[in-house]
Amino acid sequence: MRFAAIDSSDEEDYISLTTSISSVSSSSRRPTSARPRPHVGPRYSAHNVASEQETDSDDILLSAEDSADEVEKLGGGYEVVQTERVYRRQSKTPSTASRQSNPWRERVYRDYSTAPRAKGSIKSLLEKKPTAYELWTKVTEEEAMRDGHRLAQERRGELRERANNARAEVRHADDLRLQREEEEMRRMLEGMALRQTREAEERRRDFAEREKRLWAEIDATIREVELKEAALATARLTAEREAKEQAQALIAKQEQEAQARRIAEQKVAEEKRAREKQRLEAQEAARKADEEARTKAEQDAKIVDLSNMPHREWAKWVRQQRRMKTQVIEPVKADRATKQAVKIALRLITRGVGQVVNTKHDTVRVTDDIHRLLVDQLPAPPSAANPTSLSSTPPTAYLYLLSHLSKALIKQAESEVSAKPNAAFPLARIIHGLILRGHGAFGDILMARLVKKCPWVIPFYPAKQPDQSRESYEKSTGRALDESTSEYIQRMGGILILYFSIVQTCLTPLIPTIPSTPTPTPRQLLALYPAALRLPAGWTWLAYALRKPILASAPMASMLAIYVEVVAPAAAEVFGGLQVGKVLVAMKRDCVDRKRVKGESEADRQRLGILVDKWEKEGRRYLQGRDWEV
Repeated sequence: MRFAAIDSSDEEDYISLTTSISSVSSSSRRPTSARPRPHVGPRYSAHNVASEQETDSDDILLSAEDSADEVEKLGGGYEVVQTERVYRRQSKTPSTASRQSNPWRERVYRDYSTAPRAKGSIKSLLEKKPTAYELWTKVTEEEAMRDGHRLAQERRGELRERANNARAEVRHADDLRLQREEEEMRRMLEGMALRQTREAEERRRDFAEREKRLWAEIDATIREVELKEAALATARLTAEREAKEQAQALIAKQEQEAQARRIAEQKVAEEKRAREKQRLEAQEAARKADEEARTKAEQDAKIVDLSNMPHREWAKWVRQQRRMKTQVIEPVKADRATKQAVKIALRLITRGVGQVVNTKHDTVRVTDDIHRLLVDQLPAPPSAANPTSLSSTPPTAYLYLLSHLSKALIKQAESEVSAKPNAAFPLARIIHGLILRGHGAFGDILMARLVKKCPWVIPFYPAKQPDQSRESYEKSTGRALDESTSEYIQRMGGILILYFSIVQTCLTPLIPTIPSTPTPTPRQLLALYPAALRLPAGWTWLAYALRKPILASAPMASMLAIYVEVVAPAAAEVFGGLQVGKVLVAMKRDCVDRKRVKGESEADRQRLGILVDKWEKEGRRYLQGRDWEV
């Protein structure tokens, strides 16, 4: 009821209804954006407008005049104030259009506080029971309010359902769009994968074709090289066979000529003996006397010469090595172009010396390889008839290679021969093979380096000079600064075995291995070999070794034992086993039994005595490995 006294329940119902209606109506007046909106918006707006029209037609609007009429009907005897004050409760957005479109947002109150009241009217009015109209009005308002709430709730449910449907349609459209995009992406990826597969197949096919062509070229090159090598091998074998046949024919011819000469000489000798027999018998006594006197004089002269001969021999080879250092080694090391030119040859020489074994094929192969490397540095290949020599001034690079070869051979002797003596024999055959092929300068260069590294090949042990440093003196004796005596003796023994192997090697098996050259004559052999590398040098070495003061040196017992093992069998074969046996027995008696020879230990001296005793019992025995394996 709209009176001055406001019913609390009516006010709450009114406010709730007004709020629900105003919220619905105000949503239609919100500003819209310029961007496109989904179709759920227009549907929602149309439904809202229709709902508002239905509400306006059903609701009962009470104006200020209706309120006045009600007062007159209820209290006809009351005095009603002609003037009224209107109070309006406005919403949070007090716009005129809003108040006109929604009359439920206004309430009219009339102020009766200043008007005169009828006597006893209020009390009687309050105590008076409501009329049927009032009850009907109240019931009607409550029903209208409930209907409004119900309609508003139904409209909200419809709006939610429409919004959900609209969102479902939007999601469905998005799902369709995503499916289309996914299908397009899948097709694009399949196309890319197919294109990559085709490209990979093309690359694989191209690579297979290139690989096939490459292997075809490699096979063709290998076949060509094999054919060339086979042709060269055939030519080399043919040349070797022809050279061998020529050498055998030449040897047979020489043997026939020698046999004929021997027969003729025998006849001449017989005739000469018959003619001079009487003269010889008459002069025999005088000749014996003269011979004895001459022999004694020669022995005295030899004794005088032997006292200083080892020193002169050692000094000669030391000077030769110094000339090699100043005239060959240092200039080549300073010349970068020459050093680079011989670099490959140096490496091949070192490898060949280190890989040789004691077989005829391998020894001849290594000798020929080194011979070709040396010939490359000469204007023309040498031979026994036209050998190289230091006096003819060969090219510096050639002499440098010979010096390096000598150094490699001595290093091999220090490392391997000292532990395995028979390893020196193939090295000695390589040395003789190169000299027989015309490299005469190699003998002098090798001997000079042997004396430098091991003065016991003379044998000679230099004395320290007053102004000589310890390092220089140890170097002149071939000894390292921090080397023990046993290590020094073992290393010197390896070098001495190599030297003795060179001295005792027989040249007869080596001459047929010289390719396509005439057999050297005795005069040519004398020109090729220095005296220090011939077998008689073994007798000279023994004569020097058995004299004082060298005999008292610590290494001498081991050196004499090496001589007995390596040189003595070859000397017995040439000069006679009886003569060599006498010398060895005398050496044992004077040096071992009387302890004139000094060794590092008693074991060295006893070993020398055991070797001589075995010689007396079994005769000469060559060291194993002296003859090469075929």
